[in-house]
Amino acid sequence: MSEREHEPAATLRLSCGRRFSYATYGAADGHPVIALHGTPGSHLKFKAAAEAALAHRLKLIALDRWAYGKTDVPSKPSLAGFAADVSELADLLKLDRFAVLGISGGGPYAAAVAANHGYRVTASALVSPVGPIEGVTPRPQLGIYHHTAFRILPRLPGVLPVAFGLLRQVAKRSPRLATQIAAGRARGADRAIARDAVFAINLGNTFAEGLRSSARGPVIDMTLFSRPWNINLAATIAPSQVWIGDEDRNVPLAAVDALLEALANAPAKPAVIRLSGHGHFWIARNFASVLGWIARENR
Repeated sequence: MSEREHEPAATLRLSCGRRFSYATYGAADGHPVIALHGTPGSHLKFKAAAEAALAHRLKLIALDRWAYGKTDVPSKPSLAGFAADVSELADLLKLDRFAVLGISGGGPYAAAVAANHGYRVTASALVSPVGPIEGVTPRPQLGIYHHTAFRILPRLPGVLPVAFGLLRQVAKRSPRLATQIAAGRARGADRAIARDAVFAINLGNTFAEGLRSSARGPVIDMTLFSRPWNINLAATIAPSQVWIGDEDRNVPLAAVDALLEALANAPAKPAVIRLSGHGHFWIARNFASVLGWIARENR
């Protein structure tokens, strides 16, 4: 894929008139999976998963979340409100039941969908997810970087729009440079993946497509992540699995532990795969593992 190339997305309209843009990858007649990208991101995140989805007979429905791509924003965004939107989208797409996959910043949204829709969700896969920040001890658990990013900056008017606005401009002009910025804190395995030219261009294009209209999407994300989620995660009925690398420096690991603790009270205790020596970009080379788990849960 060239540095300027991206794929057009289809759109659906909710009953309120708001649009959602999305793309599908994998098996047209496969088990549906609502796939939710990270912060920032877009449906293009899952282009790399197309072959694995086809092999596992899954149909990925990759949504552009609120304010990403061509997706509109409600007047009062909330994780519960997103779950309600997904319910209506599933009705429009005639999906009786579906799995959900959330990566990084898509994790809270995927967890909300699974918690709010009971048996309609067949499996919940959370990869390098952002966990509940509220309640995590600032130091030493959260650390200065994540305390600043998730607790201070969202409360400072204008800071996040400027920061993500700059990333938007970079991604439009040089996707590879945008990836280098996103990987600024990476180490070990993540740093090696970020140096791969194909990965760097693809991730940068994912950013550019998601931020095509504005930088509002990641601002909404960070604001919601920093507040109480007001989601009863213990209501999750679907089998859940979480993948997290011990070298992940993009999401606070203490918040991932808080997520697992909240899910531990659900009827089906979540499984966790702790990836020794891996970081935030592990999924780029391991979609087949995650989609394989989803496929097995839906046999």
